[in-house]
Amino acid sequence: MASHSAPLTCDVAIIGLGPVGATLANILGQYGISTIIFERDAAPYHLPRAVAFDDEVMRIFQSIGLAANINEIVEVGAGAHFVDAQGMLLVDWVRSQKISPNGWFVNYRFHQPKLEGILRAGLERFPYITTLLQREVCSLIEKPEGVKVEYKNLETGEF
Repeated sequence: MASHSAPLTCDVAIIGLGPVGATLANILGQYGISTIIFERDAAPYHLPRAVAFDDEVMRIFQSIGLAANINEIVEVGAGAHFVDAQGMLLVDWVRSQKISPNGWFVNYRFHQPKLEGILRAGLERFPYITTLLQREVCSLIEKPEGVKVEYKNLETGEF
């Protein structure tokens, strides 16, 4: 099936609305940069794939105005023990539980779907950010005037 709608244009296209894509979109939104995000899934993946970040990442969340919301869903991490199949300690990764010079703790643990929910909700503040869920990018075509993103609408089957 072919789509007959007018092509969308933007300054930046982001493929994927995980934590990195959603954070980037929030940064671009603050600067008024028109952005289209293509995400193949309808909702954040239900299981965590990332589980920790540090004080520098929390500063990024602070810079996009979402640190307070994110601080409500994280736990301060004390570190981790890495063991082999026999239970022998490979690494004892101790993390300070004091505030760093960056103004945040050095390690945070989180549940990725909750984090993604906050980052996605943050995008609603910006009218020039367009999120296209259930869109699978098929190709990128470089042209003199920019890059054309070809994608399939997974809801309708249209390209």
